[in-house]
Amino acid sequence: MNNPIKKPLPEEIKLAIEDLNCQFMTIEAYYQSTEAGELVKKTDLIDDMKFNSKFPEHPLAVNNRFKRVNAADKIKNYIKDMKGLHTQKMLESLHTSLFDCCAAVRYSVAKALFYAANEDSIPFLEKIFLVEKESKVVRKAVEVALLKIKKEIPSQKRSEDIIHFAANNIDLAISLHDFCQRNNKNLFFPNPKSPDIIAIDCLVLIVDRYYIDTAIWESYYDFCKEGEIDTPVIIVDNNLEESLGEKFLKPEHGNVFLIEEWLPNEIEKELTRIILNNRSK
Repeated sequence: MNNPIKKPLPEEIKLAIEDLNCQFMTIEAYYQSTEAGELVKKTDLIDDMKFNSKFPEHPLAVNNRFKRVNAADKIKNYIKDMKGLHTQKMLESLHTSLFDCCAAVRYSVAKALFYAANEDSIPFLEKIFLVEKESKVVRKAVEVALLKIKKEIPSQKRSEDIIHFAANNIDLAISLHDFCQRNNKNLFFPNPKSPDIIAIDCLVLIVDRYYIDTAIWESYYDFCKEGEIDTPVIIVDNNLEESLGEKFLKPEHGNVFLIEEWLPNEIEKELTRIILNNRSK
Protein backbone atom coordinates (compact mmCIF):
# COMPACT_ATOMS: atom_id res chain seq x y z
CA MET A 1 0.00 0.00 0.00
CA ASN A 2 1.29 3.42 -0.86
CA ASN A 3 2.03 5.90 1.90
CA PRO A 4 -0.12 9.03 2.07
CA ILE A 5 1.42 12.35 1.08
CA LYS A 6 2.68 14.20 4.14
CA LYS A 7 3.33 17.57 2.52
CA PRO A 8 0.45 19.94 1.66
CA LEU A 9 -1.33 19.42 -1.64
CA PRO A 10 -0.98 22.06 -4.36
CA GLU A 11 -3.99 24.40 -4.52
CA GLU A 12 -4.74 23.14 -8.03
CA ILE A 13 -5.20 19.60 -6.74
CA LYS A 14 -7.26 20.73 -3.75
CA LEU A 15 -9.59 22.52 -6.19
CA ALA A 16 -9.69 19.44 -8.42
CA ILE A 17 -10.87 17.30 -5.51
CA GLU A 18 -13.66 19.81 -4.90
CA ASP A 19 -14.51 19.97 -8.62
CA LEU A 20 -15.21 16.24 -8.67
CA ASN A 21 -18.41 17.15 -6.77
CA CYS A 22 -19.68 19.60 -9.41
CA GLN A 23 -23.27 18.38 -9.99
CA PHE A 24 -22.05 14.87 -9.22
CA MET A 25 -24.52 12.02 -9.59
CA THR A 26 -23.81 8.30 -9.52
CA ILE A 27 -24.55 6.26 -12.61
CA GLU A 28 -27.12 4.24 -10.67
CA ALA A 29 -28.95 7.38 -9.46
CA TYR A 30 -28.82 8.80 -12.99
CA TYR A 31 -30.49 5.74 -14.50
CA GLN A 32 -33.13 5.69 -11.77
CA SER A 33 -33.88 9.41 -12.18
CA THR A 34 -34.13 9.29 -15.96
CA GLU A 35 -36.29 6.15 -15.93
CA ALA A 36 -38.62 7.77 -13.40
CA GLY A 37 -38.85 10.90 -15.55
CA GLU A 38 -37.31 13.04 -12.81
CA LEU A 39 -34.30 13.93 -14.95
CA VAL A 40 -33.91 14.43 -18.70
CA LYS A 41 -31.83 11.72 -20.31
CA LYS A 42 -28.99 13.15 -22.38
CA THR A 43 -28.11 11.29 -25.58
CA ASP A 44 -25.14 11.70 -27.92
CA LEU A 45 -27.45 13.18 -30.56
CA ILE A 46 -28.34 16.19 -28.40
CA ASP A 47 -26.47 19.44 -29.09
CA ASP A 48 -24.18 20.00 -26.10
CA MET A 49 -24.45 23.78 -25.96
CA LYS A 50 -28.22 23.85 -26.34
CA PHE A 51 -28.58 21.15 -23.69
CA ASN A 52 -26.26 23.08 -21.38
CA SER A 53 -28.30 26.27 -21.83
CA LYS A 54 -31.58 24.49 -21.19
CA PHE A 55 -30.43 22.29 -18.29
CA PRO A 56 -27.41 24.04 -16.69
CA GLU A 57 -27.72 22.03 -13.45
CA HIS A 58 -27.83 18.66 -15.21
CA PRO A 59 -24.94 16.34 -14.22
CA LEU A 60 -24.17 15.68 -17.89
CA ALA A 61 -24.44 19.30 -19.04
CA VAL A 62 -21.18 20.03 -20.84
CA ASN A 63 -19.91 22.61 -18.32
CA ASN A 64 -20.50 20.30 -15.37
CA ARG A 65 -19.17 17.08 -16.82
CA PHE A 66 -16.08 18.74 -18.33
CA LYS A 67 -15.30 20.25 -14.95
CA ARG A 68 -15.36 16.79 -13.37
CA VAL A 69 -13.40 15.21 -16.25
CA ASN A 70 -10.67 17.86 -16.01
CA ALA A 71 -10.53 17.42 -12.25
CA ALA A 72 -10.16 13.64 -12.56
CA ASP A 73 -7.41 14.06 -15.17
CA LYS A 74 -5.48 16.50 -12.96
CA ILE A 75 -5.65 14.13 -9.99
CA LYS A 76 -4.68 11.15 -12.16
CA ASN A 77 -1.61 12.96 -13.54
CA TYR A 78 -0.63 14.20 -10.08
CA ILE A 79 -0.75 10.70 -8.57
CA LYS A 80 1.24 9.31 -11.50
CA ASP A 81 3.91 12.01 -11.19
CA MET A 82 4.06 11.44 -7.42
CA LYS A 83 4.54 7.69 -8.05
CA GLY A 84 1.30 6.69 -6.42
CA LEU A 85 1.34 8.91 -3.35
CA HIS A 86 -2.02 10.35 -2.32
CA THR A 87 -4.01 11.70 0.62
CA GLN A 88 -6.86 9.80 2.23
CA LYS A 89 -9.28 12.53 1.15
CA MET A 90 -8.07 12.23 -2.42
CA LEU A 91 -8.51 8.45 -2.37
CA GLU A 92 -12.00 8.67 -0.87
CA SER A 93 -12.99 11.21 -3.54
CA LEU A 94 -11.76 8.87 -6.26
CA HIS A 95 -13.67 5.94 -4.80
CA THR A 96 -16.86 8.02 -4.91
CA SER A 97 -16.23 9.41 -8.41
CA LEU A 98 -15.54 5.94 -9.78
CA PHE A 99 -19.34 5.67 -9.97
CA ASP A 100 -19.87 9.04 -11.70
CA CYS A 101 -22.67 9.08 -14.30
CA CYS A 102 -20.14 10.36 -16.88
CA ALA A 103 -18.09 7.53 -18.44
CA ALA A 104 -15.14 9.86 -19.13
CA VAL A 105 -14.90 10.64 -15.41
CA ARG A 106 -15.07 6.94 -14.51
CA TYR A 107 -12.31 6.21 -17.03
CA SER A 108 -9.90 8.83 -15.64
CA VAL A 109 -10.66 7.80 -12.06
CA ALA A 110 -9.99 4.12 -12.84
CA LYS A 111 -6.63 5.18 -14.31
CA ALA A 112 -5.87 7.25 -11.22
CA LEU A 113 -6.54 4.22 -9.03
CA PHE A 114 -4.16 2.17 -11.18
CA TYR A 115 -1.43 4.63 -10.23
CA ALA A 116 -2.53 4.78 -6.58
CA ALA A 117 -2.39 0.96 -6.39
CA ASN A 118 -4.04 0.78 -2.96
CA GLU A 119 -5.73 -2.34 -1.58
CA ASP A 120 -8.48 -0.12 -0.13
CA SER A 121 -9.61 0.45 -3.72
CA ILE A 122 -10.28 -3.21 -4.50
CA PRO A 123 -13.96 -3.43 -3.37
CA PHE A 124 -14.83 -0.23 -5.27
CA LEU A 125 -13.13 -1.42 -8.45
CA GLU A 126 -14.75 -4.84 -8.17
CA LYS A 127 -18.18 -3.27 -7.78
CA ILE A 128 -17.89 -0.90 -10.76
CA PHE A 129 -16.53 -3.74 -12.89
CA LEU A 130 -19.71 -5.68 -12.19
CA VAL A 131 -22.12 -2.80 -12.83
CA GLU A 132 -20.34 -1.05 -15.72
CA LYS A 133 -22.56 -1.63 -18.77
CA GLU A 134 -21.95 1.53 -20.78
CA SER A 135 -18.22 1.71 -21.50
CA LYS A 136 -15.80 -1.02 -22.58
CA VAL A 137 -12.79 1.25 -22.06
CA VAL A 138 -13.82 1.86 -18.44
CA ARG A 139 -14.06 -1.90 -17.86
CA LYS A 140 -10.60 -2.42 -19.36
CA ALA A 141 -9.05 0.28 -17.17
CA VAL A 142 -10.77 -1.14 -14.08
CA GLU A 143 -9.68 -4.68 -14.93
CA VAL A 144 -6.03 -3.68 -15.30
CA ALA A 145 -6.13 -1.59 -12.11
CA LEU A 146 -7.47 -4.62 -10.23
CA LEU A 147 -4.84 -6.87 -11.76
CA LYS A 148 -2.08 -4.54 -10.58
CA ILE A 149 -3.46 -3.91 -7.10
CA LYS A 150 -4.35 -7.53 -6.32
CA LYS A 151 -0.99 -8.67 -7.69
CA GLU A 152 -1.67 -12.38 -7.44
CA ILE A 153 1.69 -14.15 -7.44
CA PRO A 154 1.71 -16.50 -10.45
CA SER A 155 3.37 -19.35 -8.53
CA GLN A 156 1.22 -22.03 -10.14
CA LYS A 157 1.81 -20.84 -13.70
CA ARG A 158 4.58 -21.76 -16.09
CA SER A 159 7.20 -19.05 -16.57
CA GLU A 160 6.61 -19.11 -20.35
CA ASP A 161 3.03 -17.98 -19.72
CA ILE A 162 4.01 -14.89 -17.66
CA ILE A 163 4.89 -11.44 -18.98
CA HIS A 164 6.30 -9.02 -16.42
CA PHE A 165 5.27 -5.38 -16.79
CA ALA A 166 7.39 -3.10 -14.62
CA ALA A 167 6.35 0.35 -15.85
CA ASN A 168 3.97 3.12 -14.84
CA ASN A 169 1.85 3.47 -17.97
CA ILE A 170 -1.75 2.28 -17.80
CA ASP A 171 -2.40 2.80 -21.52
CA LEU A 172 0.43 0.42 -22.37
CA ALA A 173 -0.73 -1.93 -19.59
CA ILE A 174 -4.23 -2.08 -21.12
CA SER A 175 -2.78 -2.79 -24.57
CA LEU A 176 -0.53 -5.53 -23.20
CA HIS A 177 -3.35 -7.08 -21.18
CA ASP A 178 -5.39 -7.33 -24.38
CA PHE A 179 -2.38 -8.93 -26.06
CA CYS A 180 -1.99 -11.43 -23.22
CA GLN A 181 -5.65 -12.40 -23.39
CA ARG A 182 -5.38 -13.00 -27.13
CA ASN A 183 -2.25 -15.12 -26.67
CA ASN A 184 -3.17 -17.03 -23.49
CA LYS A 185 -0.53 -15.27 -21.39
CA ASN A 186 -0.67 -13.62 -17.96
CA LEU A 187 0.38 -10.03 -17.31
CA PHE A 188 2.08 -9.61 -13.94
CA PHE A 189 3.02 -6.34 -12.26
CA PRO A 190 6.27 -6.77 -10.28
CA ASN A 191 6.70 -4.60 -7.21
CA PRO A 192 9.25 -1.95 -8.27
CA LYS A 193 10.72 -1.91 -4.76
CA SER A 194 11.10 -5.67 -4.29
CA PRO A 195 13.12 -8.34 -6.16
CA ASP A 196 10.06 -9.71 -8.00
CA ILE A 197 11.82 -9.40 -11.36
CA ILE A 198 14.52 -11.75 -10.07
CA ALA A 199 12.45 -14.07 -7.90
CA ILE A 200 9.58 -14.74 -10.32
CA ASP A 201 10.54 -16.30 -13.64
CA CYS A 202 8.82 -15.04 -16.78
CA LEU A 203 8.82 -15.28 -20.56
CA VAL A 204 9.78 -11.63 -20.98
CA LEU A 205 10.37 -8.55 -18.82
CA ILE A 206 9.00 -5.20 -20.02
CA VAL A 207 10.61 -2.50 -17.90
CA ASP A 208 10.95 1.24 -17.46
CA ARG A 209 14.22 1.65 -15.59
CA TYR A 210 13.07 4.94 -14.08
CA TYR A 211 10.20 3.04 -12.43
CA ILE A 212 12.19 0.19 -10.89
CA ASP A 213 14.13 0.88 -7.69
CA THR A 214 17.77 1.50 -8.63
CA ALA A 215 19.13 -1.14 -6.25
CA ILE A 216 16.71 -3.75 -7.60
CA TRP A 217 17.68 -2.97 -11.18
CA GLU A 218 21.39 -3.15 -10.34
CA SER A 219 20.84 -6.54 -8.71
CA TYR A 220 18.98 -7.75 -11.79
CA TYR A 221 21.83 -6.49 -13.99
CA ASP A 222 24.40 -8.34 -11.85
CA PHE A 223 22.28 -11.50 -11.93
CA CYS A 224 22.20 -11.37 -15.73
CA LYS A 225 25.92 -10.65 -15.90
CA GLU A 226 26.67 -13.74 -13.84
CA GLY A 227 24.87 -15.78 -16.48
CA GLU A 228 21.93 -16.69 -14.28
CA ILE A 229 19.31 -15.02 -16.51
CA ASP A 230 19.01 -14.43 -20.26
CA THR A 231 15.28 -13.72 -20.23
CA PRO A 232 14.26 -11.33 -23.05
CA VAL A 233 14.03 -7.75 -21.78
CA ILE A 234 12.09 -4.97 -23.51
CA ILE A 235 13.20 -1.59 -22.14
CA VAL A 236 10.47 1.04 -22.52
CA ASP A 237 11.93 4.09 -20.75
CA ASN A 238 9.78 7.08 -21.72
CA ASN A 239 12.84 8.80 -23.17
CA LEU A 240 15.29 6.17 -24.34
CA GLU A 241 17.70 8.65 -25.89
CA GLU A 242 18.00 10.55 -22.61
CA SER A 243 18.24 7.47 -20.42
CA LEU A 244 20.88 5.84 -22.61
CA GLY A 245 22.83 9.10 -22.48
CA GLU A 246 22.86 8.74 -18.71
CA LYS A 247 24.44 5.30 -19.19
CA PHE A 248 21.73 3.35 -17.46
CA LEU A 249 22.69 -0.26 -16.90
CA LYS A 250 21.09 -2.79 -19.21
CA PRO A 251 21.61 -6.56 -19.36
CA GLU A 252 24.51 -7.54 -21.61
CA HIS A 253 22.98 -10.69 -23.09
CA GLY A 254 21.58 -10.74 -26.61
CA ASN A 255 17.88 -10.59 -25.74
CA VAL A 256 17.57 -6.88 -24.89
CA PHE A 257 15.32 -4.63 -26.99
CA LEU A 258 14.83 -0.87 -26.72
CA ILE A 259 11.35 0.33 -27.70
CA GLU A 260 9.67 3.62 -26.74
CA GLU A 261 6.68 3.08 -24.43
CA TRP A 262 4.28 4.90 -26.79
CA LEU A 263 4.84 2.29 -29.53
CA PRO A 264 2.62 -0.58 -28.33
CA ASN A 265 2.40 -2.12 -31.81
CA GLU A 266 6.19 -2.44 -31.97
CA ILE A 267 6.27 -3.94 -28.49
CA GLU A 268 3.57 -6.45 -29.47
CA LYS A 269 5.52 -7.40 -32.62
CA GLU A 270 8.56 -8.19 -30.48
CA LEU A 271 6.44 -10.13 -27.98
CA THR A 272 4.92 -12.17 -30.82
CA ARG A 273 8.39 -13.01 -32.11
CA ILE A 274 9.52 -14.04 -28.61
CA ILE A 275 6.46 -16.25 -28.16
CA LEU A 276 6.99 -17.93 -31.54
CA ASN A 277 10.69 -18.50 -30.83
CA ASN A 278 9.83 -20.02 -27.45
CA ARG A 279 7.35 -22.42 -29.06
CA SER A 280 9.92 -23.58 -31.58
CA LYS A 281 12.40 -24.63 -28.89
